[in-house]
Amino acid sequence: MDLNLKAYKSEASYFRSYKNGSLDTEQMDDRWGINLKNNSKFDTGFLAHNLVLGGDFQHREEDTYRFQNGVNTTYSSFSSHPNKWQDIGGYVQDIISIGDLDVTLGGRYDRYERKVKRETGEKFSDDRFSPRIALGYTLFDRLTLLGGYSESFRAPTPHESSNVGPINVSTYLVKSENLKPEVAKEYELGFSFGDQEILSDDDAFDLKVIYFNGKIDNFIDIIARNELGFPPPNVFYDPTDPNLNSQRYRQYVNLYSAKRMGWEITTNYEISDFRFGASYETLKIYNAETSEAIRKHADKIMGKFGYSPFKSLDIDFKVSHWFKPPEEPKYLMQSTYGTTYPYIDRAFTIADAKLRYKVGRELPLLDGATLGLGVNNIFDKQYINANAQATTGHVGTGRNYWLDLEMRF
Repeated sequence: MDLNLKAYKSEASYFRSYKNGSLDTEQMDDRWGINLKNNSKFDTGFLAHNLVLGGDFQHREEDTYRFQNGVNTTYSSFSSHPNKWQDIGGYVQDIISIGDLDVTLGGRYDRYERKVKRETGEKFSDDRFSPRIALGYTLFDRLTLLGGYSESFRAPTPHESSNVGPINVSTYLVKSENLKPEVAKEYELGFSFGDQEILSDDDAFDLKVIYFNGKIDNFIDIIARNELGFPPPNVFYDPTDPNLNSQRYRQYVNLYSAKRMGWEITTNYEISDFRFGASYETLKIYNAETSEAIRKHADKIMGKFGYSPFKSLDIDFKVSHWFKPPEEPKYLMQSTYGTTYPYIDRAFTIADAKLRYKVGRELPLLDGATLGLGVNNIFDKQYINANAQATTGHVGTGRNYWLDLEMRF
């Protein structure tokens, strides 16, 4: 037995204010949970098993407060807050080895519950078992051919299922009706290659290439509901003001089936105290019936460098570059007046750095602990997700610092 238990609790808040002080927003996100996992290795006759059993539980609560010119407008603007999320799951996976052949059999059971804790809120839940099967065959002790099939699902969020009212200058949400979870069914093909002593007697190299292709049933998307007319006047909408007259009704629905496909390539090389790595990712999600893009995704390339000046210290630096998103679609139409909102069309490069130090006997109380610190987005670059409008306020996180201490007992 190799049993691991993890318990955690986190409290986070986010505060945003317009420069003129007319609108303040504070969001809270509190979570706690437990993860349990056991890994067992044993033989049954000529079969070698690597059996993993586990389960997890998470409780999450969100709340938001909004103030317009000092007046609390929370109850008119954010009907999906406060809310509660509860997720419980269990999984099993057995990797069965027969010589150079590995057969993976497994599955995961998930049950979720969502509740909007308001007088107009609701409670909803669902569950599902998702299977997985995979094969790996090793040739020449270096090259492994990979193939597999898996299923998964995503529960609708309280914001998709229960949010009602004015959200921004372009959207007034209509309450969704009986949203179902998204169910993804996907297969993947690829290979991995690994070898040692490529250029010297203390180096190692590995490469992995994966192609995936699948279908997402009950895909959740937001659609325009212009046939409902015009929303009532609100903080974002005033029919008499040309600058505040583009808001329209929209609604989250299970629209159609979507196709998801892409490539992932990763490689690493280590020599002495140095580490090098790189990866490339590309992803497309489109309507299975019309082949039109549903969400824009930018290709991403990443390079990393690591150095360990001595055994207990690791220093790592990473650079990630998102290429310019695809040309189509260029705009998101949201207004019967013909107003268009362009998608973001820029490339971005973000740099991160981190340091990890394994504490030794020099600090008896922390002997065996790992101290980590780092900085993300070192150069404080501005960036926006490729699927967002160029005018959105949901920008990427600026320069930020982190510090953690990990101890094992």
